[in-house]
Amino acid sequence: MNSNLQKQNDRWSTGTASAWSSAKPILAVVLMSAFLLGCSTPSGVLVIDPRLTAPCDRPELRGDTYRDGILLAVERGEALTDCADRIDAIRSETR
Repeated sequence: MNSNLQKQNDRWSTGTASAWSSAKPILAVVLMSAFLLGCSTPSGVLVIDPRLTAPCDRPELRGDTYRDGILLAVERGEALTDCADRIDAIRSETR
């Protein structure tokens, strides 16, 4: 008679352990999903002025003289400075 009771207890404990062991991965997935959803939610929206993200100016050579080359160097220097200033403005907004 004890052997029948022991068999029932073994069967119940095996069933419970089996159910719990299959629930562990599901619980782990649910907890990880909740964690990942919390990480992916944006805390705030950053709006950057579209003028800051406009393409940088690229002056071209307009002639074949030394004067044209010097003017090109000056214009490219100004364009580079302007572009660097815009990038600095974007960096200051994202910090």
